[in-house]
Amino acid sequence: MSAVETRARATCSAVRAPASSAPAAPVATDRWIRGAGTPYPVFDLLVVDGWTLVLDDLADMHCASPDGRVYVGYLAASPRPRPGDVWHVSVEAADGLPGWEQTFHRDVPAEVIAGLVHALLTTAPRPDVEAF
Repeated sequence: MSAVETRARATCSAVRAPASSAPAAPVATDRWIRGAGTPYPVFDLLVVDGWTLVLDDLADMHCASPDGRVYVGYLAASPRPRPGDVWHVSVEAADGLPGWEQTFHRDVPAEVIAGLVHALLTTAPRPDVEAF
C-alpha cells in the first residue's frame, strides 16, 4: 500500500461516526413542491381536453378553450405587467357573470397551476352563483 493510500485510509477511519446500537434518526425531507418545473403538466391537461395550443416566436405558450372564453398562458419571455409573472389565466365574462384573471409568479410550481386548470376543466357550473 502506498503512503497516499495509507493516509487516505487513516483519514477515512478518523472521520467515521462511532458505532452505535441506537437506530439512526430519520432524515427530514421537504415534502412541499417548489420551483417552477416545466409548463407541460398544465398544457398536457388542456390539449387532451381539446384546447388549442400555440407556441409563439418567443417560445411562450398560449392555450385557449374550445369556446374561446378561457385563456392559459405561460409567458416566460414576453414583457409582462409585473416582472416574474409568467402564468396568466383568464376567464371571459358570460351570461351576466363577471370574468376574472389571475397571474402567477415564475416560482409557482406548474403542479399548482395544473391543479387550478384541473378544477376549471372538471368543476360543473355552480347553481348558487347569480348574475350581478
